[in-house]
Amino acid sequence: MNNVLQKILNLSRSEYYRIFKPSYVFTGKPRLGLNIEYGNRLVREALLGEEPVMIARMGTTECGTVLNYLGVREGKRNPWNYIRWKQQAWWWNGTAKRYMQTGAGFFPTTDANLVKFCELMLADLQLTDILVTLTYAEEYLKDYFVQAKRITLPSMEPYFSINP
Repeated sequence: MNNVLQKILNLSRSEYYRIFKPSYVFTGKPRLGLNIEYGNRLVREALLGEEPVMIARMGTTECGTVLNYLGVREGKRNPWNYIRWKQQAWWWNGTAKRYMQTGAGFFPTTDANLVKFCELMLADLQLTDILVTLTYAEEYLKDYFVQAKRITLPSMEPYFSINP
């Protein structure tokens, strides 16, 4: 994908969101109505239980990269739908690659390695028992973690809880 075309599409997408603020776009912090005590209790019970448990957190960078992968994998090439937030990018976003390396410490950020990473993340999400939610963009992935109970990040920090 041509870098100039990518920049034009990304700028157009940003402007579309700024002007129209479509309600179907999942951006920003999660809008979970969960309290800290609820999340802390879930974690405590899971850790004290007899069964193995997977408590996972997907960072903002990793989530963005997985969403980018889904767009690449789907392969739909409709610029108008991309601008209106109806689909993900169908090319590997250079910003996502750069953030994976500098922010998440993932390297080398080749297309093949990113595909392996994203497929592993999607498979692991299906095994997650408790998902610590950081970004509202995780809503795009909710079909991959249907069994997981979701909590907010402060729920993982015992000093915020009355009964850790």
